[in-house]
Amino acid sequence: MRRMQQAAPANITVTATAAATAGEVAKELAPGLVMLGPQVRFMIDQLRHQVTAPLVILDTQAFMQMDGSALMAQAMAALAPAPPSPPHA
Repeated sequence: MRRMQQAAPANITVTATAAATAGEVAKELAPGLVMLGPQVRFMIDQLRHQVTAPLVILDTQAFMQMDGSALMAQAMAALAPAPPSPPHA
């Protein structure tokens, strides 16, 4: 988590990162994004029903290498607005 905070772009403020259990995420945190480690990817369906924040499974390679820059890029991509829909003709 510290490496992700260090990798945050200058124009982005990482206000908090936390490691938590599934119950804690739903009850105690108000996350803007939930990133699951690859070892708990099976929990994504359970969490989908408990939180309104976007859910992302961390890239296994970046997670294992503790690559804060790659994980921050994954977080930023998950938070990026969806491209606009093409106008109807």
